[in-house]
Amino acid sequence: MLNIRTSSGRPSVLRRLAAAACIAISLAIPASAQYRTEARSEQSGLSASATSPYESDIIAARPVRHLLGLLLGGYAFQHQGTFSPNCSCAYGEETGLRGLIGLDYGLHYPKLGFALHLGVQFHDFGADFSYGETRMTRIAGTVPDTLIDYRKYSHVRIRLLRISPGIEWYPGKSGVFLLAGLDVGYTLAARYDNIERIESGGWYEYPGGGPETAYLTESDIPGADRLHIGAMLGAGIDIRLSDRFILTPRVAVTLPFNPVSSEDPDWKILSEQAALILYYRF
Repeated sequence: MLNIRTSSGRPSVLRRLAAAACIAISLAIPASAQYRTEARSEQSGLSASATSPYESDIIAARPVRHLLGLLLGGYAFQHQGTFSPNCSCAYGEETGLRGLIGLDYGLHYPKLGFALHLGVQFHDFGADFSYGETRMTRIAGTVPDTLIDYRKYSHVRIRLLRISPGIEWYPGKSGVFLLAGLDVGYTLAARYDNIERIESGGWYEYPGGGPETAYLTESDIPGADRLHIGAMLGAGIDIRLSDRFILTPRVAVTLPFNPVSSEDPDWKILSEQAALILYYRF
């Protein structure tokens, strides 16, 4: 009896151990699978975060494009109104045309259809003003007074460093844009003179000798050492050359707010420019 019970008890114990092992394995496999799944998810999340676009978004637009450009072109300018350097005369209405070079920075938000713009340019608005007049003049040793022809000159030098912040709007999110902004000019030089010359033939000369006299030698233009502020309006188009380079033809006009001189409130300078800007996207 003891041998039978002993031999039948051993298989019962082994079966119970085997059953317990099977249950443990069956519980361990799903847990292991779940752990591997979570690990893969975490790794995938880390990988996705690491490969997200480097171009940040501060106004809900992605990507944000940073552009730096070299600007080459030309500009025309018109001196409007008149000025009177230490005399009852009036110079004005002179024009000029010169080459243009500058730098331009753009911060583009293509999904929103606009860009921020900042330009730096050097402008020379210098011009030679002159006009002729005829007036009765008393000549030493003659009677009566004589009509003499004169030519009056004023050589003006005005040089500005111009900074133009603005915004560019792309209607329909196309390459064509409209530009609006401010133009702030910092005066580098502002000087003029007042010269008169006898144009009539003969031996006429001024009391000091010679056919020319300086009523004012080259001097600073009064009130011209301040900032010159205006509104800039323009338009252009972005032509994509590659993923990195963009060529932008642009035209703009600057409407002045304040005069050149505090003593001549009507003297202002209107300017227009046409330029090509080669941008590099970095």
